[in-house]
Amino acid sequence: EPHLNRDALVVLDLESGKERNLATATNPFALTQPAWSPERKRIAVIQFQGGVSFPASVITIRVSDGKREPVGKAAFLNMEDLTWLPDGSGLIAAAFDPSTFTGNQLWRIGYPDGRITRITSDANEYGELTVSADGSTIAAVRIRRQPDLWVAAASGPRNLKQITFGSGEEG
Repeated sequence: EPHLNRDALVVLDLESGKERNLATATNPFALTQPAWSPERKRIAVIQFQGGVSFPASVITIRVSDGKREPVGKAAFLNMEDLTWLPDGSGLIAAAFDPSTFTGNQLWRIGYPDGRITRITSDANEYGELTVSADGSTIAAVRIRRQPDLWVAAASGPRNLKQITFGSGEEG
């Protein structure tokens, strides 16, 4: 609802065509990445809260009445993807690691306790994730950055010269 400066989580009944606002968030809050729980009674979302150091956390919203419930107390600098495990025991998220400041890593967030377990631990970034139907495998896009240094004359890029060549190390 851009004209109201707020996000709305809307559910649509495909048979009747009726839609219902399940939840709204007004600035400095935002709701993103809705994920239906396996039993279809809740929708997990990433909730962003502006003005705090670690603004991204996971909440669930009950479909029957819109009640919001936090999933633990874990908060991240950023979170971009969220999906349920098929048995409903938790969620997988791609989130910015606050302890090492590496790009988005994969995390398991237990449900309902919110206990977090790190799945990946490397210099890559992860996103666009999905979980297999039996919950045994995660597929995700891995982004690997390969920085190199170049030098050029201050007068312009005519004599551009690469001085490092893909060592594979970050930084």
